[in-house]
Amino acid sequence: FFFSSRRRHTRFLPVSWARRCVQETELEEQIKEANNYAKELQANLEELRAEAEKEKQAQIKEKKEVQEQQALQDKALKQKDKQLQDLQEKLLRNEQESKKEISEKEKELSKKGTELLEKLKEINSLSD
Repeated sequence: FFFSSRRRHTRFLPVSWARRCVQETELEEQIKEANNYAKELQANLEELRAEAEKEKQAQIKEKKEVQEQQALQDKALKQKDKQLQDLQEKLLRNEQESKKEISEKEKELSKKGTELLEKLKEINSLSD
């Protein structure tokens, strides 16, 4: 057998036309597949954007709730601080009043003690 090294000429009209039809058909199928893939990607992208937006809204809501809780805790802490300060002031006033009363009682007792000593001296001087 003899094989020719020359390439086969396909410029013959029916062969060229058939090749072109096959290429166009394959190209159309590739374009359809690419369009379908692009639509899938677009749908996935929209889903991801929707999920990201939901996540963002959830984070915003959570942050707002945390801030509200912090504000409530701060308010409660301020109230407790005010109550503590009021109690400390009341305790200080009571302590000052008690010291004043004790001082007055000491003065009274000292005065009575002095009076008793004077009476004792009188009694001793009378008995002599």
